[in-house]
Amino acid sequence: MKLAAARQTMRIKDLKSTGYCVEFDDTTAKTYGRSSFESTGSEFWVENDVVFVKTYVIIPNDLQLPKNMAKRFRSRVWSPFLKYLNDPKENFVDYFAGGVVGLFKAKYNPNGTTLFEVVEVYKEKVPSMSTGFVRCTPWTLEYVGRNMEATCLHDSKHTLALNQYAIVSDMACQIGNCFVAKHRNIGGNEEDKKQGINTYCSYIFNRELGVICWIYPIEVRFLFDHKDLENPENQKLDWMLRESLLSKKAHFWDCSLGRVEIYPRISKVILEKIESHHKNLSRVDRNKLKEEAIVVVVVARVHKNWLENFEIYPEHGVFLAHHVRRIHYLDGERLIFKP
Repeated sequence: MKLAAARQTMRIKDLKSTGYCVEFDDTTAKTYGRSSFESTGSEFWVENDVVFVKTYVIIPNDLQLPKNMAKRFRSRVWSPFLKYLNDPKENFVDYFAGGVVGLFKAKYNPNGTTLFEVVEVYKEKVPSMSTGFVRCTPWTLEYVGRNMEATCLHDSKHTLALNQYAIVSDMACQIGNCFVAKHRNIGGNEEDKKQGINTYCSYIFNRELGVICWIYPIEVRFLFDHKDLENPENQKLDWMLRESLLSKKAHFWDCSLGRVEIYPRISKVILEKIESHHKNLSRVDRNKLKEEAIVVVVVARVHKNWLENFEIYPEHGVFLAHHVRRIHYLDGERLIFKP
Protein backbone atom coordinates (compact mmCIF):
# COMPACT_ATOMS: atom_id res chain seq x y z
CA MET A 1 0.00 0.00 0.00
CA LYS A 2 2.96 2.32 0.59
CA LEU A 3 3.95 1.77 -3.03
CA ALA A 4 0.47 2.58 -4.25
CA ALA A 5 0.35 5.74 -2.15
CA ALA A 6 3.74 6.87 -3.47
CA ARG A 7 2.63 6.29 -7.05
CA GLN A 8 -0.48 8.46 -6.54
CA THR A 9 1.55 11.44 -5.31
CA MET A 10 3.70 11.76 -8.44
CA ARG A 11 3.33 12.13 -12.18
CA ILE A 12 5.47 9.81 -14.29
CA LYS A 13 6.12 12.47 -16.92
CA ASP A 14 7.68 14.68 -14.21
CA LEU A 15 10.00 11.91 -13.01
CA LYS A 16 13.62 13.08 -12.94
CA SER A 17 16.04 10.44 -11.69
CA THR A 18 19.15 8.52 -12.63
CA GLY A 19 17.33 5.37 -11.53
CA TYR A 20 14.08 3.91 -12.77
CA CYS A 21 10.38 3.69 -11.99
CA VAL A 22 7.95 0.91 -12.90
CA GLU A 23 4.21 1.35 -13.34
CA PHE A 24 2.01 -1.77 -13.13
CA ASP A 25 -1.63 -2.20 -13.92
CA ASP A 26 -3.64 -5.43 -14.19
CA THR A 27 -2.04 -6.56 -17.46
CA THR A 28 0.88 -4.29 -18.32
CA ALA A 29 4.22 -3.27 -16.86
CA LYS A 30 5.93 -0.04 -17.97
CA THR A 31 9.41 1.00 -16.93
CA TYR A 32 10.68 4.58 -17.03
CA GLY A 33 14.31 5.66 -16.87
CA ARG A 34 17.18 6.20 -19.33
CA SER A 35 15.46 3.62 -21.53
CA SER A 36 11.72 2.99 -21.37
CA PHE A 37 9.78 -0.06 -22.49
CA GLU A 38 6.46 -1.76 -21.95
CA SER A 39 5.49 -5.41 -21.57
CA THR A 40 2.17 -7.21 -21.46
CA GLY A 41 1.64 -10.44 -19.55
CA SER A 42 2.45 -8.92 -16.16
CA GLU A 43 -0.02 -8.67 -13.29
CA PHE A 44 -0.23 -6.58 -10.15
CA TRP A 45 -2.57 -6.87 -7.17
CA VAL A 46 -2.90 -6.26 -3.40
CA GLU A 47 -3.90 -8.86 -0.82
CA ASN A 48 -4.26 -7.93 2.86
CA ASP A 49 -2.20 -4.78 2.31
CA VAL A 50 0.61 -6.78 0.66
CA VAL A 51 1.64 -5.93 -2.91
CA PHE A 52 2.06 -8.91 -5.28
CA VAL A 53 3.48 -8.95 -8.80
CA LYS A 54 3.54 -11.58 -11.53
CA THR A 55 6.11 -10.89 -14.22
CA TYR A 56 9.24 -12.20 -15.98
CA VAL A 57 12.52 -13.18 -14.36
CA ILE A 58 15.85 -14.78 -15.30
CA ILE A 59 19.06 -16.08 -13.67
CA PRO A 60 22.53 -16.24 -15.26
CA ASN A 61 24.00 -19.25 -16.99
CA ASP A 62 27.17 -19.68 -14.93
CA LEU A 63 28.86 -21.81 -17.60
CA GLN A 64 28.74 -18.93 -20.11
CA LEU A 65 30.37 -16.36 -17.82
CA PRO A 66 34.01 -15.88 -16.79
CA LYS A 67 34.79 -17.36 -13.37
CA ASN A 68 34.94 -14.01 -11.56
CA MET A 69 31.57 -12.93 -12.99
CA ALA A 70 29.98 -16.36 -12.50
CA LYS A 71 30.91 -16.22 -8.81
CA ARG A 72 29.52 -12.70 -8.37
CA PHE A 73 26.22 -13.29 -10.22
CA ARG A 74 25.60 -16.97 -9.35
CA SER A 75 21.89 -17.69 -8.64
CA ARG A 76 21.00 -13.99 -8.62
CA VAL A 77 17.37 -13.65 -9.69
CA TRP A 78 16.73 -10.59 -11.87
CA SER A 79 13.73 -8.94 -13.51
CA PRO A 80 13.84 -5.89 -15.81
CA PHE A 81 10.96 -4.40 -13.82
CA LEU A 82 11.87 -5.32 -10.23
CA LYS A 83 15.67 -5.67 -10.62
CA TYR A 84 17.21 -8.17 -8.17
CA LEU A 85 14.85 -10.30 -6.08
CA ASN A 86 15.29 -12.28 -2.91
CA ASP A 87 14.72 -16.00 -3.50
CA PRO A 88 15.43 -17.52 -0.06
CA LYS A 89 14.09 -20.96 -0.95
CA GLU A 90 15.72 -20.92 -4.41
CA ASN A 91 12.34 -21.64 -6.00
CA PHE A 92 13.36 -20.24 -9.38
CA VAL A 93 16.71 -22.04 -9.47
CA ASP A 94 14.95 -25.37 -8.83
CA TYR A 95 12.65 -25.04 -11.86
CA PHE A 96 14.61 -23.10 -14.50
CA ALA A 97 18.11 -23.39 -15.94
CA GLY A 98 20.34 -20.34 -16.22
CA GLY A 99 19.53 -18.08 -19.18
CA VAL A 100 15.91 -19.27 -19.39
CA VAL A 101 13.13 -16.70 -18.94
CA GLY A 102 10.36 -17.72 -16.55
CA LEU A 103 7.25 -16.34 -14.86
CA PHE A 104 7.09 -15.87 -11.12
CA LYS A 105 5.00 -14.38 -8.34
CA ALA A 106 6.68 -12.05 -5.86
CA LYS A 107 5.61 -9.97 -2.89
CA TYR A 108 6.85 -6.59 -1.74
CA ASN A 109 9.14 -7.42 1.19
CA PRO A 110 12.20 -5.10 1.45
CA ASN A 111 15.21 -6.59 3.21
CA GLY A 112 17.78 -3.84 2.77
CA THR A 113 19.19 -5.32 -0.45
CA THR A 114 16.12 -6.21 -2.52
CA LEU A 115 12.54 -4.96 -2.57
CA PHE A 116 10.66 -8.09 -3.64
CA GLU A 117 10.75 -11.74 -2.60
CA VAL A 118 9.92 -14.73 -4.81
CA VAL A 119 6.99 -16.69 -3.39
CA GLU A 120 5.93 -18.86 -6.34
CA VAL A 121 7.28 -19.94 -9.72
CA TYR A 122 5.00 -20.78 -12.65
CA LYS A 123 6.16 -23.77 -14.67
CA GLU A 124 4.46 -22.65 -17.88
CA LYS A 125 6.79 -22.12 -20.84
CA VAL A 126 7.47 -18.49 -21.75
CA PRO A 127 7.66 -17.66 -25.50
CA SER A 128 11.10 -16.36 -26.47
CA MET A 129 9.84 -14.05 -29.23
CA SER A 130 8.31 -11.50 -26.83
CA THR A 131 10.79 -11.65 -23.94
CA GLY A 132 14.10 -10.68 -25.51
CA PHE A 133 14.26 -7.55 -23.33
CA VAL A 134 14.45 -9.77 -20.22
CA ARG A 135 17.81 -11.09 -21.41
CA CYS A 136 19.35 -7.61 -21.38
CA THR A 137 20.68 -8.33 -17.89
CA PRO A 138 23.45 -6.67 -15.85
CA TRP A 139 25.76 -9.65 -16.40
CA THR A 140 25.10 -9.64 -20.16
CA LEU A 141 25.88 -5.92 -20.47
CA GLU A 142 29.03 -6.29 -18.40
CA TYR A 143 30.24 -9.29 -20.43
CA VAL A 144 29.67 -7.44 -23.72
CA GLY A 145 31.45 -4.35 -22.41
CA ARG A 146 34.48 -6.31 -21.24
CA ASN A 147 34.80 -8.04 -24.62
CA MET A 148 34.29 -5.03 -26.88
CA GLU A 149 37.75 -5.18 -28.43
CA ALA A 150 37.27 -8.80 -29.50
CA THR A 151 33.84 -7.90 -30.91
CA CYS A 152 35.18 -4.95 -32.90
CA LEU A 153 38.09 -6.93 -34.33
CA HIS A 154 36.16 -10.15 -34.97
CA ASP A 155 36.87 -11.42 -38.48
CA SER A 156 38.85 -8.22 -39.08
CA LYS A 157 40.94 -9.77 -41.86
CA HIS A 158 37.81 -9.79 -44.02
CA THR A 159 37.10 -6.06 -43.52
CA LEU A 160 38.36 -3.28 -45.75
CA ALA A 161 39.33 -1.27 -42.68
CA LEU A 162 42.25 -3.65 -42.08
CA ASN A 163 42.61 -5.47 -45.40
CA GLN A 164 42.39 -3.44 -48.61
CA TYR A 165 42.06 -6.64 -50.62
CA ALA A 166 39.03 -7.95 -48.72
CA ILE A 167 35.94 -8.69 -50.79
CA VAL A 168 32.84 -6.93 -49.44
CA SER A 169 29.33 -7.38 -50.79
CA ASP A 170 28.06 -4.26 -52.55
CA MET A 171 24.54 -5.25 -51.44
CA ALA A 172 25.32 -5.00 -47.72
CA CYS A 173 23.80 -2.09 -45.82
CA GLN A 174 26.34 -0.18 -43.73
CA ILE A 175 26.05 2.58 -41.15
CA GLY A 176 28.81 5.14 -40.73
CA ASN A 177 29.60 8.30 -38.78
CA CYS A 178 30.19 11.47 -40.77
CA PHE A 179 32.95 13.32 -38.91
CA VAL A 180 33.83 16.14 -41.35
CA ALA A 181 31.73 17.74 -44.06
CA LYS A 182 33.03 19.74 -47.03
CA HIS A 183 36.65 18.75 -46.60
CA ARG A 184 39.19 19.09 -49.41
CA ASN A 185 39.15 15.86 -51.41
CA ILE A 186 42.55 14.19 -51.04
CA GLY A 187 41.69 11.92 -53.97
CA GLY A 188 42.10 14.74 -56.49
CA ASN A 189 43.59 18.22 -56.84
CA GLU A 190 43.44 21.17 -59.18
CA GLU A 191 46.34 19.97 -61.33
CA ASP A 192 45.40 16.32 -61.69
CA LYS A 193 41.65 16.17 -61.25
CA LYS A 194 39.75 13.34 -62.90
CA GLN A 195 36.35 13.96 -64.42
CA GLY A 196 33.57 13.49 -61.90
CA ILE A 197 35.78 14.04 -58.86
CA ASN A 198 34.66 16.92 -56.65
CA THR A 199 37.08 19.34 -55.02
CA TYR A 200 35.36 18.83 -51.64
CA CYS A 201 33.78 15.79 -50.05
CA SER A 202 32.63 14.40 -46.70
CA TYR A 203 34.41 11.66 -44.76
CA ILE A 204 32.66 8.79 -42.97
CA PHE A 205 34.09 6.16 -40.62
CA ASN A 206 32.67 2.64 -40.59
CA ARG A 207 34.17 -0.10 -38.41
CA GLU A 208 34.23 -2.60 -41.29
CA LEU A 209 34.97 -0.28 -44.23
CA GLY A 210 37.21 2.21 -42.44
CA VAL A 211 37.35 5.86 -43.56
CA ILE A 212 35.23 5.93 -46.64
CA CYS A 213 34.07 9.37 -47.33
CA TRP A 214 34.17 12.17 -42.93
CA ILE A 215 31.75 12.68 -36.84
CA TYR A 216 30.80 15.56 -35.05
CA PRO A 217 31.04 15.11 -31.26
CA ILE A 218 29.27 11.87 -30.31
CA GLU A 219 28.51 10.32 -26.91
CA VAL A 220 30.02 6.86 -26.35
CA ARG A 221 30.57 4.70 -23.28
CA PHE A 222 32.92 2.03 -22.05
CA LEU A 223 33.57 -0.08 -18.94
CA PHE A 224 36.18 1.31 -16.57
CA ASP A 225 39.26 -0.85 -16.05
CA HIS A 226 41.90 0.76 -13.83
CA LYS A 227 44.85 -1.08 -15.36
CA ASP A 228 44.01 0.29 -18.82
CA LEU A 229 44.70 3.84 -17.63
CA GLU A 230 47.72 3.26 -15.39
CA ASN A 231 49.53 0.75 -13.22
CA PRO A 232 47.09 0.44 -10.26
CA GLU A 233 50.07 0.50 -7.87
CA ASN A 234 50.64 4.15 -8.85
CA GLN A 235 47.43 5.08 -7.06
CA LYS A 236 49.50 5.58 -3.89
CA LEU A 237 51.66 8.27 -5.54
CA ASP A 238 51.22 12.02 -5.43
CA TRP A 239 49.45 13.35 -8.53
CA MET A 240 52.51 15.43 -9.53
CA LEU A 241 54.36 12.19 -10.21
CA ARG A 242 51.38 9.96 -10.89
CA GLU A 243 50.11 12.07 -13.79
CA SER A 244 53.37 11.67 -15.69
CA LEU A 245 53.05 7.89 -15.40
CA LEU A 246 49.52 7.65 -16.84
CA SER A 247 49.33 5.43 -19.92
CA LYS A 248 49.92 7.18 -23.25
CA LYS A 249 48.34 4.24 -25.05
CA ALA A 250 45.05 3.97 -23.12
CA HIS A 251 42.01 3.33 -25.29
CA PHE A 252 38.65 1.57 -25.47
CA TRP A 253 36.62 -0.05 -28.21
CA ASP A 254 33.21 0.99 -29.51
CA CYS A 255 31.02 -0.92 -31.97
CA SER A 256 30.54 2.18 -34.16
CA LEU A 257 33.81 4.10 -33.73
CA GLY A 258 36.22 1.21 -33.31
CA ARG A 259 39.28 2.13 -31.24
CA VAL A 260 38.95 5.39 -29.28
CA GLU A 261 42.03 6.94 -27.66
CA ILE A 262 42.06 8.06 -23.99
CA TYR A 263 44.82 10.55 -23.31
CA PRO A 264 46.23 11.28 -19.81
CA ARG A 265 44.15 14.45 -19.34
CA ILE A 266 40.95 12.39 -19.58
CA SER A 267 42.39 9.45 -17.63
CA LYS A 268 43.16 11.77 -14.72
CA VAL A 269 39.58 13.08 -14.61
CA ILE A 270 38.16 9.55 -14.63
CA LEU A 271 40.47 8.30 -11.89
CA GLU A 272 40.00 11.38 -9.68
CA LYS A 273 36.21 11.25 -9.83
CA ILE A 274 35.96 7.51 -9.14
CA GLU A 275 38.46 7.67 -6.26
CA SER A 276 36.68 10.67 -4.75
CA HIS A 277 33.40 8.77 -4.93
CA HIS A 278 34.89 5.71 -3.21
CA LYS A 279 36.32 7.84 -0.39
CA ASN A 280 32.87 9.28 0.33
CA LEU A 281 31.21 5.86 0.57
CA SER A 282 30.53 4.14 3.85
CA ARG A 283 32.66 1.10 4.64
CA VAL A 284 29.68 -1.19 3.96
CA ASP A 285 28.94 0.39 0.56
CA ARG A 286 32.64 0.44 -0.32
CA ASN A 287 32.93 -3.31 0.21
CA LYS A 288 29.63 -4.02 -1.55
CA LEU A 289 30.45 -1.93 -4.63
CA LYS A 290 34.18 -2.59 -5.02
CA GLU A 291 33.64 -5.27 -7.69
CA GLU A 292 30.68 -3.62 -9.45
CA ALA A 293 31.23 -2.65 -13.09
CA ILE A 294 31.53 1.10 -13.73
CA VAL A 295 30.49 2.81 -16.98
CA VAL A 296 32.31 5.91 -18.22
CA VAL A 297 30.43 8.09 -20.72
CA VAL A 298 32.57 10.42 -22.82
CA VAL A 299 32.13 12.73 -25.77
CA ALA A 300 34.35 11.51 -28.62
CA ARG A 301 35.77 13.64 -31.40
CA VAL A 302 37.84 13.03 -34.49
CA HIS A 303 41.58 12.86 -33.86
CA LYS A 304 43.50 15.71 -35.51
CA ASN A 305 45.80 13.07 -37.04
CA TRP A 306 42.90 10.90 -38.19
CA LEU A 307 44.38 10.10 -41.60
CA GLU A 308 47.81 9.11 -40.26
CA ASN A 309 46.14 7.08 -37.52
CA PHE A 310 43.91 5.27 -39.97
CA GLU A 311 46.94 4.18 -41.97
CA ILE A 312 48.12 2.18 -38.93
CA TYR A 313 44.64 1.27 -37.63
CA PRO A 314 43.93 -0.54 -35.29
CA GLU A 315 47.27 0.38 -33.66
CA HIS A 316 45.82 3.86 -33.17
CA GLY A 317 42.24 5.14 -33.28
CA VAL A 318 40.60 7.67 -35.58
CA PHE A 319 38.69 9.09 -32.59
CA LEU A 320 39.61 10.31 -29.11
CA ALA A 321 37.76 10.90 -25.84
CA HIS A 322 37.38 14.69 -25.63
CA HIS A 323 35.70 15.10 -22.22
CA VAL A 324 33.84 13.07 -19.59
CA ARG A 325 30.04 13.40 -19.68
CA ARG A 326 29.23 11.20 -16.65
CA ILE A 327 30.30 8.10 -14.69
CA HIS A 328 27.88 5.59 -13.17
CA TYR A 329 27.57 1.98 -12.06
CA LEU A 330 26.44 -0.41 -14.78
CA ASP A 331 24.04 -2.25 -12.50
CA GLY A 332 21.30 0.19 -11.45
CA GLU A 333 23.03 3.25 -13.03
CA ARG A 334 23.85 4.80 -9.64
CA LEU A 335 25.58 8.09 -10.44
CA ILE A 336 29.26 8.54 -9.56
CA PHE A 337 30.03 11.80 -11.37
CA LYS A 338 28.29 14.31 -13.60
CA PRO A 339 29.70 17.80 -14.25
